[in-house]
Order: sequence, then C-alpha cells, then structure tokens
Amino acid sequence: MADDEPIKKKSRKSKEKTEDAGPEFVPKKMKKRKRDAEAEADDAILSTEPVKKKKHKNKTGLLDPSEDSSLSEQAQKALSYAFTQFRHPKRWKFQKARQNWLIRNAWSAESIPDAHMPLVLKYLTNVQGGVRENLVKTCQSYLTVPIVVDPAAGETATEAAKPVSDLKALRARELLDVLEASPL
Repeated sequence: MADDEPIKKKSRKSKEKTEDAGPEFVPKKMKKRKRDAEAEADDAILSTEPVKKKKHKNKTGLLDPSEDSSLSEQAQKALSYAFTQFRHPKRWKFQKARQNWLIRNAWSAESIPDAHMPLVLKYLTNVQGGVRENLVKTCQSYLTVPIVVDPAAGETATEAAKPVSDLKALRARELLDVLEASPL
C-alpha cells in the first residue's frame, strides 16, 4: 500500500490542476506551438517589406577598395586589409603577406592606383622595425641616382645606371616624407 499512495497523490494533483484551471488551462506544448505560429506570422509580414541595409559612413576620408572594381583581386585584398586598420581597428589583424604585398607594389601604378595611394601611405607610416628601415633605404635609393664612372671610357655613365621612373621617385619622396614625419 505504501507504493500506491504516492501514485494516488500524483494523480490527484494532476486532476486538481486541470479542474482548477478551468477552460483557460492550456498545456505548455500548446503555448509553445501558439507562440511559434505567431512568430511565423510576424516573419511573413516582415519578409514582404523590403529590408534596407544600413550603409555605414566611411569616416576615414579614404577610398574603400572593396567598392573599386578596377583593382585586381590581390590588390583589393591588400588594400582592404590596410583600410580595415583605419575603419575597423578592433577587427584588424596583422598579416605579413598583405603588408609585404603593399610594400612591393607601392611603386607600381598598375597595382596601386594614385587614388588609393593615400591609404597605402597612411598604412606604411605605422610600419615598425626592420621593415621600416628597409623602406626608408629603398625610398632613398630611388631618390638618389647613382653616378657611375666608367674608367675605360673615361666619362660618367649615368645611362648605365638603372633609370628611376618619375612615378617611383614621386612615390618615394611622398613615402619618405611621411615616414620621417612620424616617429616610431
């Protein structure tokens, strides 16, 4: 009989719940189904309205490379990497390969158009260590044209030296000015 008593008590309680609640009593499963059906109805109403994407304003003053379709895929990735450092600094993560690409291609107008050069200059001002020193040396080498004296001909042979293009010299001057102005 001791085994029967707890069972009887449980059955009495469950009967009391249904009787006390009256016609308003709805089991939990039914409530959940009702909520789900209401949520689906709300979603159906919302899905008929066109969803407008919020476009965040670019407060950096630099061109967004992801919007430039004339860039190559590699250029777009590297410039987007540099752009992220200024637009979303918390999301930015150092990537050596992207930095190396920017440094190698900083002299090429095809890889990095003049419109995106301010972004590259701003990024490269924050470069540290040996990379910065090498960058300064490279800029200085593009700005100084070595004069080679040919002892056999007895005259100076500036033509024998590699001619530096005006674009490289201009970019080297801009980059050197920026690097010398910012102490790191």
